[in-house]
Amino acid sequence: MTDILPTFSTMPGKPMEIHKWLLTEGRLDVLRGRLTLSELVGQTVTLEQAKHGEMRGTCPESDHPDDQKSFFVSDRQGIYHCFGCGIHGDAIRWMTGYRNMGYVDALEYLVRKAGLLPTE
Repeated sequence: MTDILPTFSTMPGKPMEIHKWLLTEGRLDVLRGRLTLSELVGQTVTLEQAKHGEMRGTCPESDHPDDQKSFFVSDRQGIYHCFGCGIHGDAIRWMTGYRNMGYVDALEYLVRKAGLLPTE
């Protein structure tokens, strides 16, 4: 754990630089492995237990009625997907798309939430 913290403490501040930085040295895998996506999504969407350890709920997209709870979150895979409208993504996309955060702010929030940087 101590060898991971220094690599995250050097996070750049510009979106293109941060994207390249995140994709090197397995940082994205480390980040995803330390997050629980259903916890992040569950702050916005009411989720319930589904089959195979997944969570399901009503899709947050307002473009389609979702009476069947076709929105699924897989903590094991670190992704969400709606079988009704097709939206999908990971924790970063969730924070930028549904929590209206900028890319750099979302990444910094997730890195801190994962315990890879100290909270302020």
